[in-house]
Amino acid sequence: MTTQPSPRKLAIVTGASRRRGIGAAVCRALAGAGINVFFTHWSPYDRLMPWGAEENEPDFLQRQVEALGVRCEHMMVDKSTNSFPLLQDSGYIKHWPSPR
Repeated sequence: MTTQPSPRKLAIVTGASRRRGIGAAVCRALAGAGINVFFTHWSPYDRLMPWGAEENEPDFLQRQVEALGVRCEHMMVDKSTNSFPLLQDSGYIKHWPSPR
């Protein structure tokens, strides 16, 4: 993880677990517009669904987004628990630009 601040805007996308999902498409579209991306995913849910999940899908999406020339980080987060607010304190987005 890079800790240098970035002058680009930052988008946080929740629910980008699958390569062909809406969340992944949103991440790629934002990156194509020059916006840094931080996304969350929860693969255990997808594994229970008929479409399933591959363990490397978040890493694959991260590489796709970075290939578009922007920063990208991701974190597995279960939004059904109280862990979601910990994103702010996780260090993942601590050094990214603040919204204005």
